[in-house]
Amino acid sequence: MTGALVARLAAIETAHLADAMRREGVLPPDLRPVVPGARMAGVARTAEAAPADADSVLLSVLTAAPGEVVVIACGNLRDHAMIGDLVAAEARRRGIAGIVVDAMARDTARLRAIGLPVYALGATPRPGRHGTPGRFQVPVTLGGVTVHPGDLIAGDDDGVIAIPAARAEAVIAEAEGIAAADIARGAAVLGGMPLMDVPGFAAYIARFGSRR
Repeated sequence: MTGALVARLAAIETAHLADAMRREGVLPPDLRPVVPGARMAGVARTAEAAPADADSVLLSVLTAAPGEVVVIACGNLRDHAMIGDLVAAEARRRGIAGIVVDAMARDTARLRAIGLPVYALGATPRPGRHGTPGRFQVPVTLGGVTVHPGDLIAGDDDGVIAIPAARAEAVIAEAEGIAAADIARGAAVLGGMPLMDVPGFAAYIARFGSRR
């Protein structure tokens, strides 16, 4: 069932998932895609990195299953790169769906060429350390959002969202409905319909009355 849910998740924009999640589960907005236009969806494989030690990323990639998203909590690390081209290339070869680190990336031109969805806080040439692996497959927190092993993760140009496994089916079903309605409304407006003629919009605006 998880594979079917991930396939459905991959077709939904994070904006619609955030609507269905009532704004919860959205990872920090400064986690940006290194590869613009890339989208990811998969099951979380988590790790908590030792300070500035990139081995948590490497070992997670080497143990991840195809289709998983590697999520590494690095403590909002802004002075070391925790992901580079070699690990990303290996992740791509293994069929890993993506990598999320609340730290910096490096080799960004080659990361873009590899094409694996990678989310990071920015870029620096300064490498991470090695030799002190962190903790693996434990709940991790990035910017106040806790991700558990087995949660579903989705990412696109807007950012990354984590969906608790127990809520995944309900959230995805609701997000599919939200997406269908939203896309239909957008198509109508682009086709020439005034926004005020979109069903429900005039009534919504009328609620503001004289405050307009």
